Amino acid sequence: MLKRVPLFFSITNIFVDLFLISWLVIMSTYHMSFSTYIFRITYTVLLWIGVNSIYNIYFLSYINGKVTFLLKNFQFLVAFSLLYFTLKSYKTDWFIAYDFDTLLFRLWFLFPIWKTLFFLVRRYVVIKHNRQSAILLGKEKNSLEVYKVLKKDKNHCVDPKGFVHITDPSSLDTICEDLLSTKEFGQVDWLYISSTSFETTVLNSIVSFCELHHQKVRIITDIKSVYQRNTSFEHHDYIPIITVNYTPLDLNIFTAFYKRVFDVSFSLGLVVLGFPLWLFTALMIKFTSKGPIFYKQERVGLNRKSFLVYKFRSMAVREQDAETFSSDRNDEMYVTSWGKFIRKYRIDEVPQILNVLKGDMSVVGPRALAKYEVDQMLEQYPQFSRVFSVKPGVTSLGQIRYGRAKTLQETYQRMRIDVLYHTNISLILDFKILYLTVGVVLRGEGE
Repeated sequence: MLKRVPLFFSITNIFVDLFLISWLVIMSTYHMSFSTYIFRITYTVLLWIGVNSIYNIYFLSYINGKVTFLLKNFQFLVAFSLLYFTLKSYKTDWFIAYDFDTLLFRLWFLFPIWKTLFFLVRRYVVIKHNRQSAILLGKEKNSLEVYKVLKKDKNHCVDPKGFVHITDPSSLDTICEDLLSTKEFGQVDWLYISSTSFETTVLNSIVSFCELHHQKVRIITDIKSVYQRNTSFEHHDYIPIITVNYTPLDLNIFTAFYKRVFDVSFSLGLVVLGFPLWLFTALMIKFTSKGPIFYKQERVGLNRKSFLVYKFRSMAVREQDAETFSSDRNDEMYVTSWGKFIRKYRIDEVPQILNVLKGDMSVVGPRALAKYEVDQMLEQYPQFSRVFSVKPGVTSLGQIRYGRAKTLQETYQRMRIDVLYHTNISLILDFKILYLTVGVVLRGEGE
């Protein structure tokens, strides 16, 4: 699971890939001027780096097995090939006498072979020849739990040799004697110390004692409730900082930029391509029931700021509020016959692309809730407040799974799924959710 890839392998991977792609460009280009070669190589390398900013194949943070590693590289290669293939439509001097088909064919032949070899060598060196020994220090329950985890999962590259149980955590002398009496102490690579077993002053003294005996130390924290959220660790000068509940958008400016570009592009494309259907829907709403074509309702979005969400009206307007009538879950009896149809196929959600273009929403994100729903939800489930650190979406994982929630419990189930999106935001996940959404729409499972 948690094993950072050595920097050496990442740098080697980068240089070999750039050399390989540059060589393929030269081999796929007929006799041209030197400036043309330089342009094509530069363009290809920049495109390669740009696609990598999305897939991050060079600095994969964890070893999750060969399937994950190879799948990630396969997705990268598909995206790069699709973007590169679009150059065939350009007939400028820069791209004349350029054999795109040959380049991509050679790339698809050589790239998988090289990546498979790279993975096997890296895994052999990192896991087989980079294993480190360790002993554990702390109370029996804490030490035993960590011991079992390290023993079971070989990807940690740590081989636990045993543990030192502490009966009196307040007695520094007793602890030091127990360590000295352990034959592995000073011989193993690491001493894991359970921080919850000792007071801060005692823990600092143990670390100092280990330094005197040239024993390297790792501290085991006991803040699982924190680490179950998204966390990152960094230093501000000499001060260690743990960032809690961040999203991938906070740490990767490229992901945030590409997600916004995709939101705007997708929304504009949907407006243009589906305009006849949206016009027909608007006319049917106007002719089948009295009232406005659209309705607007206040929802809670990013950082719990309120905004007005737009939808095609699917319910009859009541006299008390002709502009922003209620769409409460208990008002299903007011849904019009045409409203049932557009709800079934989620056509009523389409005007939310206006919110996407305004920047209030994203195409994919947690479901936007009304203020009273948020108040009820956070009163019982305060842990869901983290979903407000990203923009709400027109579609979401929770909505695909549970549809329109009619009770607080159903809203809870839907939000529980949406939290997973919050911690795993990526363009690839957005595409997967959109693919699933298309299936829901075509099957008429909007309700």
